Amino acid sequence: MNHFAKEDQLLISLQRAIENTDNIEANTVAFLSSKIQEVRASLRSKNVSLKQSKEKVAEKKLSMKKPTSNSLADQKKREYYF
Repeated sequence: MNHFAKEDQLLISLQRAIENTDNIEANTVAFLSSKIQEVRASLRSKNVSLKQSKEKVAEKKLSMKKPTSNSLADQKKREYYF
């Protein structure tokens, strides 16, 4: 899942608009396009780190889960209350 898909699409459309504008010099277009590519690369790396941190949080939640009790008293409580 790409968490920054909308931002990436906006950057792509900005880059295309800059490239299709006739009254901007070629070196200015190249400079702005390279900066947009840097921002997109940064978004991709942040997306990867965000995915990794979410996976770590999910793993931590699973490991912190209380083990189920199998005692007869707990089974009777569950039957009675649920």
